[in-house]
Amino acid sequence: MPFYESVVFEIDAVILGTLPAMRSLCIPADNKMSDKARENALRACLMRQSTESPWEKAFAESHRLTFNPNAAPTDALLAGCLPYAGIGALLKSLKNKGVTVGAISMLPAQIATALLHNAELTYFLDAVVCDDIDMPRAKDALLRDCYEVLGASPDRSAVIGAFPSTALAAWQGMSTFFASAYGFGFENRTDAGSFSPSFIAENPQDFIALDKHSVLLS
Repeated sequence: MPFYESVVFEIDAVILGTLPAMRSLCIPADNKMSDKARENALRACLMRQSTESPWEKAFAESHRLTFNPNAAPTDALLAGCLPYAGIGALLKSLKNKGVTVGAISMLPAQIATALLHNAELTYFLDAVVCDDIDMPRAKDALLRDCYEVLGASPDRSAVIGAFPSTALAAWQGMSTFFASAYGFGFENRTDAGSFSPSFIAENPQDFIALDKHSVLLS
């Protein structure tokens, strides 16, 4: 029997490159804000999100952004938010081993689920828990809800994430934390290492190697 009864992936910056979808949720307070400044402000929101506070609240904290509740999964977003190479193979491997697999996202459900469906990854996920526009939830709440749907114990689960708030939420539940340093979250191994993950992937194939060497499922 594998040590981990469940593995919870962060969709954003781990499974899918959802930065275009994240950007669609941002309205610059200043129309003169450049695309680069807007992206930097968005990343600052994501990297500084409190574990207990929804990320939407970070928009107002000197980042000159407001939240756009009317964003929708357009064809352009579906085409721009693609899975990272190797992720599908990893999810399939976990599914075949009988490990329950969950996923959480800071995106609203209608966008996140459409992106997963477009990437043909929905089948491999036993639970998908997303943010809610009408009642925004913090990262720790998303993770707790995912465990509940999976029927999994946090201390028997691994969390694979790309942001400080994900690491802190995993620790609060006494889950093992693995870091992704290949997306738009942690910038590199050093950045991710400051949160003391049990493993750091610099590309998705690293997680496949982790699986093959039975560390993920030891």
